[in-house]
Parts: sequence; structure tokens; C-alpha cells
Amino acid sequence: MKSLKQSLLAIFSGVFIGKGLVSTARAQLLVYASIIASVVSSAGSSSAQSASAEPTLWGIYGVHNRHDCPVNNRETAKEVIEISMTDLQPLMKKYGITSIEDMYHSGLEHTLVWVVKTARPHDLEEFTIELGVARWNDLKFVPERTFADVITDITALHGLEDFKPVIESVPFSAKSGLAGSNSAETTLWGIYGAHNRHDCPVNNRETAKEVIETSMTDLQPLMNKYGITSIEDMYHSGLEHTLVWVVKTTRPHDLEEFTIELGVARWNDLKFVPERTFADVITDVRALHGLEDWEPEAVTKK
Repeated sequence: MKSLKQSLLAIFSGVFIGKGLVSTARAQLLVYASIIASVVSSAGSSSAQSASAEPTLWGIYGVHNRHDCPVNNRETAKEVIEISMTDLQPLMKKYGITSIEDMYHSGLEHTLVWVVKTARPHDLEEFTIELGVARWNDLKFVPERTFADVITDITALHGLEDFKPVIESVPFSAKSGLAGSNSAETTLWGIYGAHNRHDCPVNNRETAKEVIETSMTDLQPLMNKYGITSIEDMYHSGLEHTLVWVVKTTRPHDLEEFTIELGVARWNDLKFVPERTFADVITDVRALHGLEDWEPEAVTKK
């Protein structure tokens, strides 16, 4: 079979030569020019579409060996410090990332989760490679939704616009007022959930009702009961059937009872992971490796 180029050459050359307008060689040049112009126009159109694409929320999940962890590895620590001091805007713009929403790290599980908004998710791979984080992490990119987005979606999917749960007030427990609980240090924890697709609120109407009820409930009494001072973030993936909530708590052992009473443990396998913000990681690794005064040689600072 003829290629597209050969077919176009045959057609247009025949037209131009048949009409006596140009020589064979000149006809071929005109066709090549036409093809190039078409490709350039197509590329420009594609680029314009990419630039105007709506940014979506994506999770960058990283897992690394304990030997490569910046807590244990001085060279990785230097790389992470350099990232913290670099103006990332040019690199973000290059790969279509409009914002970095959150950056959490666990020194216990040797994991990280960064949440970004991007118009070009396929380029997240190149972004993490050029940034350097792919050098010491196995990475995956997961489409995310906020908890509020989940509620909007499942309400429409299951026709629950008029659903009104019977919400009972959660009685305040004296447990939250135990001696020492108010003065205990608040720490950052990730609640990671994974569920079967059949239990996912996107697919399961009863789970959807539970999640909507959670969204409409005043959680403060339950949070007080189990020592949770704030819920920092709530992200969900309908593709991987996972969730990650980040909370601050004075009593991490009670996260199990909190998730059971809240109901999220009914449809998720859960784990609780101590987290640190990216800023906390930088402070810690500088102290651990004696890098308090170290600065990278060439870095475009923020």
C-alpha cells in the first residue's frame, strides 16, 4: 500500500502537472511544503488545546528503599534540600503543572504523596525525572478527587439529590477530657484506605449514602472524642479505589476507633501512617546530616 506521503504526491503532482502549472520537481516541493505546513498547524492546534486544558488533581505516590531515604542517605538529603530551595515555577510551567497542593512524607514507611494540579498528566513522569525525585523513588500517578468532589459525583450517579440522612448527634465523651490529652503534642497522621470496587461509593448506592451522611455530619464531637484536632486533607481515587485523609491528633492509637465509629472502616482496609510535611523533612534531614549551613552550588532560589 502507498504511504500517505506517496498518495498525496501522486494526487497533487498529477493536478499541478496536468494543468501545466509546474514541473514534476516543483510539484513535489509544493506537496512537501503543504505536508509540513499541515503538521505544524496540527502541532500548534494540539499545543493550544493542551494550554487551555482544564487542570485536574493528581497524586504522585512514591516508595523508596530505606537506604535511599533522605533520613538515612546524606546525598539524597542534599537533593531534597536543593528541591526545597529551588524556584519550581519554571519546571512546573514546562510540564503543565499549575500548582502543588500538598506534600506529605513518611519516614516509617519510606513513602511520599504529593498532590498536584496539572493540565498534562502524561508529563508528570518527565517532571519527576527532571526534578530528581524519580531517582530515589518508585512512582505512580493517580487521579484524585477531593471529598467534596466525591459527594457531588456520587449524589448525581445514584440519583441521591433529595436524599436526607437521619443524622444523630454524636454524644461528647469524657474520654476526650482525660488528663494529659489536651496537653499532648499534636502530630500529623495519614489514614490510608483501600476498598473493593464493589464497595466503592461510585458503584455502591448504600456506601454512597454513608459517605453523603459523613459529609453532612458535624464531625467535631467525634473528633473531640478521639483526640483529633483537625482534618487537614481528604483525597479519593475512583481508579485505584483508595483514599488518603491527613489528620492532626494527640492520640493516634484512637484513630482505629475513630474510623470504626465514623463508618469508613466498614468499607475500607485501613492503615495509619505517621506523616511529615515537606518542610518538616527539610528541617529534620539538615539536622540529621549536619547540613544546617549547606547550600547547593547552582540553584535558582525561590
